Amino acid sequence: MSSSGVASVLSKERRARSVRARALGYLIRRLDVVVLFSLAGLSLLLRGLKALGLHPLSASLVRRLPNRRVRVVLFIPSLGLGGAQRQLVTLLKHLDRERYDPEVVALDVPDKHFERRVRELSVPIVYLRTKPDFWMTGAVQQLVRHLYAKPCHVLHSWLHSAIPLGAIAGCLVGIPTIIGSFRSERPSLFPWAYAKWQRGLDLLTAPLGTAFIANSNAVRKDSRRWALIPARKLHLVYSAIDVRESDLQTKDQTQQMRSTLQIPDDSPLVGIIGRLEPEKDHATFLRAAQLIGRAKPHARFVIAGDGRLREWLEAECARLNLSSRVRLLGAQED
Repeated sequence: MSSSGVASVLSKERRARSVRARALGYLIRRLDVVVLFSLAGLSLLLRGLKALGLHPLSASLVRRLPNRRVRVVLFIPSLGLGGAQRQLVTLLKHLDRERYDPEVVALDVPDKHFERRVRELSVPIVYLRTKPDFWMTGAVQQLVRHLYAKPCHVLHSWLHSAIPLGAIAGCLVGIPTIIGSFRSERPSLFPWAYAKWQRGLDLLTAPLGTAFIANSNAVRKDSRRWALIPARKLHLVYSAIDVRESDLQTKDQTQQMRSTLQIPDDSPLVGIIGRLEPEKDHATFLRAAQLIGRAKPHARFVIAGDGRLREWLEAECARLNLSSRVRLLGAQED
C-alpha cells in the first residue's frame, strides 16, 4: 500500500475513533442526567420519610452533630472570580464564629481566585474532584460522602447549578436545614444558558429546600415562576458591599484614581462592575452611555471586569462612537 493509502486509512480510523468518543461522551452525559433525576426522586421519598421520623440516616446524623457551635457547610460551584464568591467571603468575614463553624465546599476547577481570601479567614475548604462528563452525580456522590462523614446543621448552596445538587445530597444524608441562594440568574431571561431538563430538575428539587434566598425582588419573582417555590420559603436579602474595603476613602484618593484613568475632576462618572458575559447585559449599559452622552457630553463611563465579550465591547464602543468616553478596566480587586 502506498504512503497516501496508509495515510487515508489512518485518517479514517482517527475519524471513527473521534465519532465513537463523541457518542460515548454524549451517552455518559445523558446517563449523568438520568441518574441525577433518579436521585432527586429518591430524595423526595426520603424527605417524606424524614417527616415521619423514618429517614434511615437522619437520626444517627443528628446524634453526631457537634454541640458547641452550629456547623455550616457552604457549597458553591467554584471559588473563582465572581460576585457570588465575593458575597460568600463577605458572609464568612462577618459570621459570628462563636456561634457558627463554617466550611466551604467547591468543585475543583482551575479558577480559585477567592481561595486565599477564604483561607485567610481560617475557614477550611474541601474540593470535590469530578469527571467532566459525569460531574453532577459525581458531585452529589462526593458531597453525600463528605456530609455523612462530617455532618452539619445547615447546608447552604450558592448559585443555580449547585442548589439542586446540594438539596439532593442534603436530603439523602438527612441534613436538618437546607438553604439555596439564587443570585442574579434569571432563567426566563437567559433560556439559552440552561439545559432543557434544568427546569424539570428544579421543580423536583424545590420541595427539598428548607428556605431559599434571592438577592433582588426580580430574582425572587422569577424563581417563584420558574421552580414554583412557595412564597413562604423565598426570602429577599440584598447583596452587601463592605465600603471599608474600597481603596477610595478620601478625596485625594478619588482624584488620583481619576487622574490615572485620565478622567477630568468635573466629569460625571458612571460605572458597571461584572464579568464580561452576555447575562450581565453590557449592551444596555452602552446604549445608556450613548443616551447620557448626548445630554452630558463631558460624562465618562468605566467597565470593571473581564470575560469573553471584551473584544466585542471594544468593537461596540467604536461602533457607537464611545471609545473616547468608555474605559474598559479589566478585572479589579479594589
